[in-house]
Amino acid sequence: MGKHIWFMLMSFLIALIIGLLIFNGSKTAMGIIILIFLILILGNLLYKIGIEKIDRYIFYLIVFSIPFPCLLQFLGRDALTVTTIMIYLLFAITILRHLFEKKNLILGYKELKFSFILPVLIFGSFTMSLILNRYFIGQSIRYYVANISGILLYFIVLDTIKKDSDLIMVIKIILFVLVLEACIVYLEYKFAVTTKFLEFFYPTVKVSMTEAYTIGGFHRQVGLHRCGGTVWDYELLADWFMVGSILSMGLFYNLKKNIYIFYLFCCLAGIILTLTRSVFILLIFGLMMVIVLINTIKKDSKKITAKIVLMFFLSCIILFGFLSKGHIKTFIERFETYFQQSDLLSSEAIDRKQVWDKAFHAFLREPTIFGKGLYNVEMLDYTAGSFHSLHLTLLYKIGILGLAIHFVFWLKMLNTSWHILIAKNNYGNWYTLFFLFISVVLIIIDGVKIEYLRYAHAIQFAWLIYGLLIVAIKQNKENNENIMVS
Repeated sequence: MGKHIWFMLMSFLIALIIGLLIFNGSKTAMGIIILIFLILILGNLLYKIGIEKIDRYIFYLIVFSIPFPCLLQFLGRDALTVTTIMIYLLFAITILRHLFEKKNLILGYKELKFSFILPVLIFGSFTMSLILNRYFIGQSIRYYVANISGILLYFIVLDTIKKDSDLIMVIKIILFVLVLEACIVYLEYKFAVTTKFLEFFYPTVKVSMTEAYTIGGFHRQVGLHRCGGTVWDYELLADWFMVGSILSMGLFYNLKKNIYIFYLFCCLAGIILTLTRSVFILLIFGLMMVIVLINTIKKDSKKITAKIVLMFFLSCIILFGFLSKGHIKTFIERFETYFQQSDLLSSEAIDRKQVWDKAFHAFLREPTIFGKGLYNVEMLDYTAGSFHSLHLTLLYKIGILGLAIHFVFWLKMLNTSWHILIAKNNYGNWYTLFFLFISVVLIIIDGVKIEYLRYAHAIQFAWLIYGLLIVAIKQNKENNENIMVS
């Protein structure tokens, strides 16, 4: 009887807290509500499955929550989300478990030391930039917290995913969440009230404008109905849909199930609804890489390749017929504008030249080894909210050394992947490794014109993909060793 009374009291208290928070109606209140529900879910999981498996389920929950950053505000900004809190919590649990079990965190990755050393050095480069540049310290700390959360998530991936089935499960979760995001994007496109509702979650309220204008000499092309979903940025969201398209193809090759054609269709729809032409072109380039490399290295997949190509173009035709004529016309006109320009960096093409010039000049005025600080670019120039380039942002914020470490990490990761791929082995996760390899290549190329460093959830998504590729490399190495031993 006593337990029932305590249960009723706790239920009443939680209901009262949630009711007051909903009545408050702020982002912080909404974040606390989500956090309360997550605590209840995790407590239930802990009770049912025990401590041994709880870290894996927390990790799956983190992966699921990344595109939906329901916010717990940190000093009025958005770096500290519920997902970020869970990442720090899970990393602490992981370290404590390793200490308790007297295990080395690098255990199992001895042949891939770069996968530990280089991210630790990247961690150090962000730390040095924060210490040496104490301008706008509150904002810099929030930016630092967001970036470090991505690196910690990467280490969690290496420690948590042990089997090929775990790797496939994480990719399935990513694709499922992207399908949900595609549904939200479609609702934004179809019903204006959806955008109004989602503005509650945005870091700043976005205003719909209908014509291009110039502020302070900086030309901005606006007025396009470009859906940003819950990711807040249509270009970053399109980048995620591009990765989802590639991973959908990968699971179709690997598992031979038609459901992944539907996932591919949803991701393509998301790209078209964001009106992001560069990502669409990059996806076509990625598809060409898939066609050429797979049919060169693994010649037993021609039928699947033909089916993928057919379904890709059939999906595009269906989408072009399904969406409004105005939206498709705008999408096509954006391509025409791009290819008709002699200067591909002009405001009429991709509108990057002026902001990239600002980035170069800002760095060249005082080039540094450790960077100039982690604060936002608009603190220097109100006409530029971002450098619109991952590589330029890394160069400015964490310096020559930080950018160099990133490049070494990317090159080492891709080089190791490539050497395993061309070994022409026939192990079960070859396709998984290949399509993760393609995904990382496209992310780095797309980084020329966008930066995932702008938001915590975008940083975490990128490091999640890096971690999955490293795990796939490790699993392929283990498969090779097992065959050699037998």
